[in-house]
Amino acid sequence: MEKFYSTRYKCEIQQIRKDTARKLFNAGVSIFMMASNMIFDNVWSVPMQTDKSHLGWHQNFDSICNEFKYYNCDCERGYYPRFYVKVTDLQN
Repeated sequence: MEKFYSTRYKCEIQQIRKDTARKLFNAGVSIFMMASNMIFDNVWSVPMQTDKSHLGWHQNFDSICNEFKYYNCDCERGYYPRFYVKVTDLQN
């Protein structure tokens, strides 16, 4: 998948698939979600960063994705979320 340098987070970011994001999320790795038509380092939109420590007792990866899609995805920003992870988190 696509790798790029983020000036906002000052590290290398890699785009990942949803199934990979689910596995990393369940393993405790922090992931980013962004609407599909938006650029990661964007002035108008910030990627949502989440991990298991920020969740309530009733939430899981799929409910987080569904809530993100409901509130952040539309015809202008994109119909589905894209998932990203810091490359340094993958190497640890």
